[in-house]
Amino acid sequence: MDTLYYLNLIPSEYRLKPNFIQWLNKAITLYQDNNACAIDIIKAFDLDTATGNQLDIIGIILGRSRQLYFQSPDNFSAILDDNAYRTLLRAKIVWNQWKGSIPELYTLWDIVLPENELIVLDNQDMTMDVFISGKLTDIEKQLIRHNLIIPKPQSVRINYVIVEDEGGLPIFAYRYNTTRLAGYTAHWVFDSYKFTNKKIFGYGEETNDIAGYSNGQWMYNM
Repeated sequence: MDTLYYLNLIPSEYRLKPNFIQWLNKAITLYQDNNACAIDIIKAFDLDTATGNQLDIIGIILGRSRQLYFQSPDNFSAILDDNAYRTLLRAKIVWNQWKGSIPELYTLWDIVLPENELIVLDNQDMTMDVFISGKLTDIEKQLIRHNLIIPKPQSVRINYVIVEDEGGLPIFAYRYNTTRLAGYTAHWVFDSYKFTNKKIFGYGEETNDIAGYSNGQWMYNM
């Protein structure tokens, strides 16, 4: 806000009144300070840039604490750093906005972890399979496995497949060619939680989670 702009609006009969001009200038300056303070507060609580105590306050509003209720087997801290906490808070916002449809979940997923691919399958038996491929940190994997990222319908069991893919490959689906599904160059994946310590079959691939014919598992429903 430009103080001079408002001072130039003074009628000619008052422009030579120094006391009036000084009083008006003080009033405008006070308003400017209040406005700047309000803008700073908005910026301080922007989820993309907030840190420390500001993130904690956002967490109180959303109902998500920085303190985790579980201890990871990887022995990372149960108190999230700002980056991990920000991801958790974004996920909570998605939870609050999600209306229960799978297509909407794909759209909201791009807000939480846009660099990773998501596939959700409704098994029609009160279970759902969730496939996630991409580069996830250890803490992100733990948050997912403890149902803090993917919205969970009441009484529905979620089976997770988390594939750390260094090549950006989608998951195998015959005759599909999308960002999430593709043909023989993709990952061969079906069932989830039974192969957590084994590599998944991926033709011509060798990453932390994917291997070829020698070591890869052709995952199937058991």
